[in-house]
Amino acid sequence: MRVWLLCSAVAALASAGVVKAWRGDGALTLPIGPVPVDRYFALAERDGLPGAHDLRLQLDPQPGTQEVVAAYLREEHWLVPISTADALTICSLQARRCPTLILVLSESAGADQLMARPWIHSVQDLRGKRVAVGRSAVGRDLLMGALEREGIDPAQVRLVTMPMAAMPASLRRGEVDAAVLAPPYSNAVQRLGLARSLEDSRSSPGEVLKVLAVDPARLQQARPQLVRLLRVWQAAHAAAAAEPRQARTWMGKAIGLNATGFQRAEAGLLYHPLVQQPPMLKPEGLLAWNLQLVASRYHSRGWVEEGVPRPAVDASLVQEALQTPGAQPSLTSSAAPK
Repeated sequence: MRVWLLCSAVAALASAGVVKAWRGDGALTLPIGPVPVDRYFALAERDGLPGAHDLRLQLDPQPGTQEVVAAYLREEHWLVPISTADALTICSLQARRCPTLILVLSESAGADQLMARPWIHSVQDLRGKRVAVGRSAVGRDLLMGALEREGIDPAQVRLVTMPMAAMPASLRRGEVDAAVLAPPYSNAVQRLGLARSLEDSRSSPGEVLKVLAVDPARLQQARPQLVRLLRVWQAAHAAAAAEPRQARTWMGKAIGLNATGFQRAEAGLLYHPLVQQPPMLKPEGLLAWNLQLVASRYHSRGWVEEGVPRPAVDASLVQEALQTPGAQPSLTSSAAPK
């Protein structure tokens, strides 16, 4: 059954109003969530990087990552930063708008965590407990993987679906015993001593990817602007690497983190520069492998139906972006000490 995947999407589709993300003047509109990965687009806007690359970019802040997905489903946006799991969900709901993926924004290498109250010491202790999961498939998949490795029947765990932003308060009030969290919410939980990490995405390398997804019907029309956006993304990371503390302070402020907190929030993320991405976007590359794995796993669990199309991957925009001098500065992996 796909009921749990559909609930937030159906509610979103029922909302009225459609806003064109393509403004008609060559500008791009990009929704962003309150997460470290998306803050680089905000940093680019602050530093005037879109204008320096002959791009008009308007950001549309959203209260959460699932609201970004919902905006795509409502056709308010056709360009979105989402997980590959959410891209597959979109394909299962709107096959005609199954997105094309043009860039890997980040790879989770510990950022996504299964966290539990301090007196719960292992995954085995989750039997009979209430575990909060978000509306995205990412959190539920991490939880199911942890349970399967420990030989625990998922029916022995009580799942509670809620927005990730609500999880810290639910843990504090004792409404749930554990939760699957990502920054900045995992940082808040750790800082307040509300929970400890039982498992994280390091156990599943390459399986949790965030990507830049495009409605295929808009791809060719907006291609020049999208190529410029990739260069802007690279330039924002280069700017942050040049002045890391100042950049972390500014990017973290909007999501309730100081410079140190933002650095910790990024500790489990890998950013791959444009020069590293062509092999990742090849038919036999990391992204294709990820999509095949996610689709196979979700089908076996009954989360998506057989025959659901998979997102296409287009490496040509990254390759074009790399043709411009200055598009290849290396990014420092956030998982490495800085």
